[in-house]
Amino acid sequence: MKKAVKYLGYCFYLFLMCFLLLEIFFRVYLYEEEADMNYWGRGAFQEDIEVGYIHTPNFKARAMRRPEFISHFEINKYGLRQRDMEKQLAFEQRVLFLGDSFTVGLGVEEEEMFTNRISRRLNELGIGVINGGQTGYCITQEYNFARKLLDQHYYNHIFLCLFLSNDIRGDYFQGYKKIDVKHGYRLLKARAFKNEAADYIRTHSYTFMYVKAFIKKKLRKPKGLEPEGFNHNSKLAIQDIIRLCDEQGIGLTIMLIPNFQKEIPHEEEFKNLFEERGIDYFKVAVQRDDYFPIDGHWNRKGHGTASEAILQHISDTGLFNVDHSSFQ
Repeated sequence: MKKAVKYLGYCFYLFLMCFLLLEIFFRVYLYEEEADMNYWGRGAFQEDIEVGYIHTPNFKARAMRRPEFISHFEINKYGLRQRDMEKQLAFEQRVLFLGDSFTVGLGVEEEEMFTNRISRRLNELGIGVINGGQTGYCITQEYNFARKLLDQHYYNHIFLCLFLSNDIRGDYFQGYKKIDVKHGYRLLKARAFKNEAADYIRTHSYTFMYVKAFIKKKLRKPKGLEPEGFNHNSKLAIQDIIRLCDEQGIGLTIMLIPNFQKEIPHEEEFKNLFEERGIDYFKVAVQRDDYFPIDGHWNRKGHGTASEAILQHISDTGLFNVDHSSFQ
C-alpha cells in the first residue's frame, strides 16, 4: 500500500513538473491571445443576458493569428469598436452596421475597417456611421443586439452584414446559449469541474488552453449533412429584424459577405426571401487576395473593396438621397 501511494506521489510530482515546464515554454513562445487559438486574450468578453456576450466595454485588447495579423482593439463604453462614437452620434442622420467578426474588423486596425472608410465620405454628407459588429454573432444575436442598441440611440438605417456560412450554423445550434463568460473568456456551460478553481486554470494556464484547443482541433469532425430545417432559425431572425425596422421606421439593407472557400449555403433561398419582402440587398464582389491566406477574414485590401462596394450601392440605389457625384 505504501509503495502504491509513493508511486502515485512520484507520478503526480512528474506530472506537475511537466505541466510547469510546458507552462513556462508556452508563456515564452506564445502571446496570451494565441494560447487558446481563438484570437483573444483574457478579459475580451462580458456576459450579457440579452445576447449571451458582448465585447467588454472600455477594454483595450489585441486580436491575433500569427503570422498573418496582430490587430489592436479599443472597445468603447457601449461595447463597440469605435473610438469616435460620440462624434458619429452627433449627426442627426445615422447608419448602424450589424454583423460578426467581418464587421468588427478582426485582423485589421480600426482606421482600416470598411465602416471607418465609408464614414469619412458619409460624414461629409451629414451622416454618422456606427459599427455594431460583435465577434462570433449569428443573426439571432444581431437581432437582439439591434434592439439593445436601439434602446440607447435612434438610427435611420441599418446595414445587416451576413456571412451565411457561419450565421446559419450559429442560429441552428444556438451556441451563444451554451456559453458562460469567466475572466473574460467564453466557456461552455456544460463543462467538467465547474468551480472557481477549475475556471481559473482554464482561463489563466497557457498549457491548459493550448492543449485543449489542439485536441479540439484534431478531434473536430467534418461537417455532415445538414438536418431538415437547418436555416429555419436564420430566416426567423431576419424576419424579426425586418419587423423591427418596419415598426420603428428604419431603413434596412442586407450585405452578403462571400466565402472565398466555397459557395454560400442557401444563398438563393435568402435572396428570394429578401425579394419577397422587398428588402434592399447586395453581395460584395471580392477577390481571393482580399482575404488573409489562412485565416479567411478580410485583410486591409478586402475592407477597402467592401467600403467601395457599399458606397457604390448607396449611390446606385439613391439611399440617403446620395448620388454618385457625391463620392467623386
